[in-house]
Amino acid sequence: MKKFIVFILCLLLTGCSTVVGNENLNLFDIEEAKEISNKYMSALSESDIGAADSLCENKFISSKEAEKLENNKFIAYKVEEVNEGADYAYIKYLVIRGNNREVRADLDSIELKVNKVEDNYKITEVEAKNIKQVYLEKENLRIIDG
Repeated sequence: MKKFIVFILCLLLTGCSTVVGNENLNLFDIEEAKEISNKYMSALSESDIGAADSLCENKFISSKEAEKLENNKFIAYKVEEVNEGADYAYIKYLVIRGNNREVRADLDSIELKVNKVEDNYKITEVEAKNIKQVYLEKENLRIIDG
């Protein structure tokens, strides 16, 4: 019986001590995805549409949307939520925008999907939703829930 137990222990010790080779796995890096999304949001806040489009796989910002961005500039933004998948990440931002021509402010939610395309990280989806809007009507402030 002792020999049997010693034999099992020897098998376990030799079987568990195999050294795994160092393989260079090309895994998704969430920090790189966050950096790309921050560069995108920074470019939008500075109204640099060319720089924002260069971070995207496809062009998302039309000339009409670019004109709206000029009138409703980003005042502030922050990361609200980050969800990571195998080769992508969803990064959700809360954005405060202010209007240059009238008394109005918006609170928006912008969700970016960052994919790893070969060795580069690119934004493949952009989804924006208006959460709240505050504006001046006559002498009263009005609030609209999105």
